[in-house]
Amino acid sequence: MSVSGEVAKAHVARLYFEHDVTKREIAQRLGISRFKVARLLDQARSEGIVRVEIHDPVEVEDELSRALEERYGLDFAVVVTDELAIPGAAAAWLAELLPERGTLGVAWGATLQHVAAELPERLGAGIDVVQVCGAVPGLEPGTGPTELALHIAERLGGRLHALPAPAMASRRARDELMANEVVRPTVELFDRIDLALVGVGAAERLTGAPAEAVGHVLVHAFDAGGRFVDTDAADRAISMTRDQLAATRVLAAAGGRSKHAAVRGALCSGLLDALVTDAATARHALRGTK
Repeated sequence: MSVSGEVAKAHVARLYFEHDVTKREIAQRLGISRFKVARLLDQARSEGIVRVEIHDPVEVEDELSRALEERYGLDFAVVVTDELAIPGAAAAWLAELLPERGTLGVAWGATLQHVAAELPERLGAGIDVVQVCGAVPGLEPGTGPTELALHIAERLGGRLHALPAPAMASRRARDELMANEVVRPTVELFDRIDLALVGVGAAERLTGAPAEAVGHVLVHAFDAGGRFVDTDAADRAISMTRDQLAATRVLAAAGGRSKHAAVRGALCSGLLDALVTDAATARHALRGTK
């Protein structure tokens, strides 16, 4: 039995059996059908995941997870005890949340590189993997958006839609690139993304980020309160816009001490629908909140 399947079954079982969430509410929260919720519950029972208590193959801090959901209005949060478990948990949920023949948007970052390595192979035919941001300078090999989108497409057996352009350009260059016949087809897919897999970056890793920024998602920088501070980025960025992110489901995988402020800012920004993080980062995000 794969860890990917066990994680999803355990989470759905916990909502249903321990927290009295109805199948309909679970389906709405996770964005899946009630039929799939019922199937996951049946499999959880038949495979012994549901007995006297719920068995979860990843050690999850359930109270912290629920606190994040309630405080920040998330569809769901998964808080793992160990930071090193973030990629595996995120990979498991991505495999469950992505619709059949769906369209997956991919950002960049070291955490997402590890998520890619944990993904199940050949998830299904017909998946489109879209690079949702242009190239960013100064990244470690293997963590850039093009490399990650290619790796994930190969891992899942999906079709790659690369974005051969920089993440930021002058306004004139950006307009020219967006109209280019090589770039435009991928950009036109941004409105069709079913699920966007993103990291949360610390501000110092984003070239040109304003001084007050604490973090960023794609090239959209925000301060500690979640206020966007990149006033001209929309006119220069070759990436999904904030409006496009708001119109789709955004799954973020991020954690570690260096990301505490960035993750809290991202949660305050309202960009995220779902988050996989570690317990220390979750506690920081909840500190001082009601």
